[in-house]
Parts: sequence; C-alpha cells; structure tokens
Amino acid sequence: MNFIAARLSGQCRNGFERDAGTITHAIDGTGLRIGQVGIIGYGVALCGRKPGRRSNGWSNIGCTAVDCPKCLKKIARAQVTT
Repeated sequence: MNFIAARLSGQCRNGFERDAGTITHAIDGTGLRIGQVGIIGYGVALCGRKPGRRSNGWSNIGCTAVDCPKCLKKIARAQVTT
C-alpha cells in the first residue's frame, strides 16, 4: 500500500487561520492528489481519523514519519501479512 504521512490541518474560519495537529497519521495515498502546498483531499487515516465538518483537510507539510500508535499497528499488520 502507498501511505502518506499527514496531520489534520484544523479549522480555517477566516481564510488566514490554519491550525495544525500534533499527531502524524498514515493516509492511504491512492485517492489523494499532492499539490504544491500539500495534500489536496479529505481521505481517512488508517486509524479511522478523518477531517471534520469544518476542517481544512490533511496537510503533509513538515511531516516525515508517522507517530500515531493505531496507524503504526495497522502498517505493521499489513507488512506481516504481505
């Protein structure tokens, strides 16, 4: 599987505010497009987290490694079965 490390980018109420999450999740990258400013899309992480109703989506800017425990377990399980 093709995984992308990304964080939930938070709410964007006025167009300039863009909060960032602290946990880096693994997202299946097959249905997402990567643009110049990061991920374009609203996919679901391996642990089940997804952007909320007012969320700005996912951001992969500054993300190098996945540190979500649930996502790491699913990645390890997928690697063992293949």
